[in-house]
Amino acid sequence: MVLPGNAFKVDYGKKLLHQLAQRFDYIHVISLAERVFVDAGAREATTVLLCGSWARMPSKHAIPTDIRVKTLGELRSLLSRLQRTPNGNANMAAEAAQHQVTAPITTALQQRVLVNLGDIADVQIGVVTGANRFFILSPQQAAKAGLPEKSLKPIFGRMAMSKGITFASQDLEFIRAGDERYLLLDTRGHEKRKAIVRYLSIFSQRKRDANRTFSKRPVWHQPVLGRIPHAFLSYMNTRAPRLVLNTARVQSLNNIHRVYLKPTATTKSLMLAAISLWSTIGQLSAEIVGRSYGDGVLKLEPSEARRLPVLSQHLIPAKVVDACFSDLELAVRAGQLDQARRISDELLMASARKIFTPAHMTKALAWLLALRKHRGMTG
Repeated sequence: MVLPGNAFKVDYGKKLLHQLAQRFDYIHVISLAERVFVDAGAREATTVLLCGSWARMPSKHAIPTDIRVKTLGELRSLLSRLQRTPNGNANMAAEAAQHQVTAPITTALQQRVLVNLGDIADVQIGVVTGANRFFILSPQQAAKAGLPEKSLKPIFGRMAMSKGITFASQDLEFIRAGDERYLLLDTRGHEKRKAIVRYLSIFSQRKRDANRTFSKRPVWHQPVLGRIPHAFLSYMNTRAPRLVLNTARVQSLNNIHRVYLKPTATTKSLMLAAISLWSTIGQLSAEIVGRSYGDGVLKLEPSEARRLPVLSQHLIPAKVVDACFSDLELAVRAGQLDQARRISDELLMASARKIFTPAHMTKALAWLLALRKHRGMTG
């Protein structure tokens, strides 16, 4: 069966795979990196599903094998080998290698060395305006429209607005000096101001009626803001997801997730989460739980982001966390991304020496780079 590349990344695909696992002795999910349907307008990757030894009643417990090939030629060769192998296990070496890398992560989660991000925080989408180009303005645009300063709120609209792992007041001051569109028009309490009324009139009634987002709000020009998040998490990623602490206390747009600490969690656990996502294990886990649509971008939905493994706060002294966080902040802001990964890896290995060894991290990095190349990451 030939399917879209993200078929088993979405909920209905996962449920289907679970049902198939109860009916077959073996299941192979083969990911093809080569874009073979570009002429038909489909740029995403392709998945080939192979199942064998059907049972009429649900009784099997097959573990799907994830196999990755680059070209159609490799796919043909693999299918040929599978046809000659009665039990379909033509890629056992790759499966064993994959298990060697993921098994320590599972062990660390079981021993609570790692926890899932969802254990310490909730991940939600950012603010939905329904018309970003209308509601998000630069200081120059706001001044030209004569909009009152109190109706304009800074908003985190691009991950590039933060050069490190925090978004602080200093970052905001730097942005103010440029021509960045970072001001959200919030008309609450200002609806009758002449400049507000004049600006809102630019958006025609016809366009307002056609906008589904507006129809869901009591007042069409007042997006639901909610609580200020403790941190931001990137949604679409070229390299790897990044968690940024929100010390500037602003909101984010819906192209960036908002992260809210749970009552039992602390800032220390959030700092460890930011550190963890820079580690080889954090980046590899993102490649596994996330999805790619064939354009080289890794996408993380909130439900997927909650599954990301992060270091548990109970093992590491606060002073160690603070020092590592500071070193990581400096490395990221300097653009030293490989150094940032090494800083995070060192903390991870120091926290679980018997689980994450240098040899294991080397294997994990090799697999991480292979997965990135497979999804089409460039640079």
